[in-house]
Amino acid sequence: PRKDSVMFEVLKQQLTASLANKGKDPSSVFSDSVSYIMGNYNARRRPLTLDRVDEIKLDKAFSVYQDRFSNASDFIFTFVGNFAVDSLKPFIETYIASLPSTGTKETWKDVGIRFPKGVINKVIKKGSESKSTVRLTFTGTGQYSDLEATQLDQMAKVLEIRLREVLREDQGGVYSVGVGATIFREPITTYSVTISFGCAPENVDKLTGLVIEEIKNLKAKGGTQTNVDKVIAEDTRGMQTSVKDNSYWLYNLQDKYYYNEDPKSLLQDAALVRKLTVERTKELANRYLNTENIIKIVLMPEGK
Repeated sequence: PRKDSVMFEVLKQQLTASLANKGKDPSSVFSDSVSYIMGNYNARRRPLTLDRVDEIKLDKAFSVYQDRFSNASDFIFTFVGNFAVDSLKPFIETYIASLPSTGTKETWKDVGIRFPKGVINKVIKKGSESKSTVRLTFTGTGQYSDLEATQLDQMAKVLEIRLREVLREDQGGVYSVGVGATIFREPITTYSVTISFGCAPENVDKLTGLVIEEIKNLKAKGGTQTNVDKVIAEDTRGMQTSVKDNSYWLYNLQDKYYYNEDPKSLLQDAALVRKLTVERTKELANRYLNTENIIKIVLMPEGK
């Protein structure tokens, strides 16, 4: 691209208008705050705000672009779809082989961003609507395997089903509830399990207490066989659909190449989702839901 100062100023004006509106939106303020807190207030997790727009300089932006695309030595190109491999050759010769290359390989740098440790409670006050959002996140270090990541995700789904039964159907106290779990492989192997729900401000403490009780039950007994079977069935159907989608193969093949793993292991994914047991959900809950390492962040209306 060319260095167009007029278009650059137009984009900055659009960004300024967008950030002005974003700063008034409680959900956006909450999301930015969560990212900053979970990044342990690292400068690289600092939200983009109006006062930082002037820090964006055209010369610097263009210089970064030129640097990043000056050497394609370690670029990875992945093609997925219905095509004959030989038919790609002329396109690769024209559009990829002609890219600049110095032969230099790069690697990532650990900039020291880690989850905060211990029991942390934060309240973000924004907006006037009588509605709160609660986010509970359990974090720690661990080890990665495809099976571990799959079953941690499934344990989170089992917990979500149970919380939906208790908080929304039995108590009628939440607008929505979700549980998500991820194992991060870089810069070190860490994990997060996040429970989030929306409720009336006056119900935050009560419902948070119920969540903790259900976590204790999961640690003591595991999920019910009914809920484990539900998750296995849902994941099996999801896998049957995913393997027909190019995006599934594109993402996972890139992942396997990046981590120097056998791409044929993807053919075992369908079997992995069927291995979950009640006892395994109990083991995973005790391993990953450590209430001594929990971050609670709550969005409350101003004045509450």
